[in-house]
Amino acid sequence: MFQINRLSLVFAFIVLLSIWMVPIGPAIAADPQPGDVINSANIDQYNDYFPEIMQRFIKDGWGIVSPAVIHVKGKTNVDVPSTYTEATKQNAGKTTLNPDGTIQGFIAGQPFPDPQEPNKAIKIMWNHYYRWRSDGYSYDDGYWYTQQRKGGPISSYLTQIDMLFYAHRTAVDPKPTLPNNQNLYSALLLNSRTPPNKDMATLAWRYDDPTKNDDMWTYIPTLRRTLRLVSSERANPVRGTPFTWDDFYGFDGRLNEWKPTLIAEKKMLALMAQQTKCVPGTKYEKGYPHPVVNGPDDPYEVRNFFVVDVVPVNPRHPESRKTLFIEDFVYHVIYAHVYDKQGNLWKGCVNAVINYATAQKQPAWTQCSSSLTDLKNNFWSNNLLWTITADAPMDKERFTPAALGTNF
Repeated sequence: MFQINRLSLVFAFIVLLSIWMVPIGPAIAADPQPGDVINSANIDQYNDYFPEIMQRFIKDGWGIVSPAVIHVKGKTNVDVPSTYTEATKQNAGKTTLNPDGTIQGFIAGQPFPDPQEPNKAIKIMWNHYYRWRSDGYSYDDGYWYTQQRKGGPISSYLTQIDMLFYAHRTAVDPKPTLPNNQNLYSALLLNSRTPPNKDMATLAWRYDDPTKNDDMWTYIPTLRRTLRLVSSERANPVRGTPFTWDDFYGFDGRLNEWKPTLIAEKKMLALMAQQTKCVPGTKYEKGYPHPVVNGPDDPYEVRNFFVVDVVPVNPRHPESRKTLFIEDFVYHVIYAHVYDKQGNLWKGCVNAVINYATAQKQPAWTQCSSSLTDLKNNFWSNNLLWTITADAPMDKERFTPAALGTNF
């Protein structure tokens, strides 16, 4: 009996010794909790919840700006209008995917509720393309472009932005289509209200055929002429900012020009209820002095994300790929990485959302700020709004080349 006990003790000792000698692995990332404050001292614990662009903004500001400080709070009840939700239900199952990645049968709402394999990545991207953005909106009091080169002063410019959707409408009559001879999907109107581009207006038409090139025009006030733009060159910078036309909203490319791959589905922190706004008479009336909105009242929260790589079909495109971090309820890009031809991180986008009510008193969301930072040239630009009107009738005559330069 003694011999058996002795062997048992020896065996137990060896087991305990082997466990003690196993090297300790890296610490498991802490789950962010309401009340957590994430800063340069503890960002390594939360890296899994941020893309690289945000990790470095919190760690050291990329050496461009002061490090961001993130305040974690409870989940926000972000919503879309019931008109869009009902359209999604009524049209569920009618949209089908063609072998070339285009779709047919789409009427209105979300094309692919609960996207699944096969071809899940392209279904996610079509949900993003037709995400709810209203039947037409206006940033009534303007939209600030605040920008800075490293070591330079911060400059601000005020722009009026209006957008009208002609097809796949869900709230404003006539629906689902606003009749027009051009068979348009949407029209975007940008009108500069401060120097140096005061009164310069740009109009972009996107067609309901998603494979057809956009058409674009710009009114030059000094020439009193409207010029047609080369709309196929969507990788060119817009008005001296780091943004290209495909960079708007995190990603605004036409899907036939990009090949998507689903990389991951994960939880990430995002600002889905921004509180800091550029309200006249406040300290931020001319824009937020940082690429990342991170005031103490701005509640970052854990949300579910799709991570999708999109690679340009054209091998001559200046980018090798974009990585899009798409929140899985509103299907909006909250973060985006842009990589150069060598595969190095070139630019990083950080977006934030606000909650509001449409003109029809429906709960809604919109992008309230969008920054893009050029990490090669140490140059950032951030766009911020303070008021928005959506789903109200809009005069479609405003969105024509002939109307550019005209006051409405």
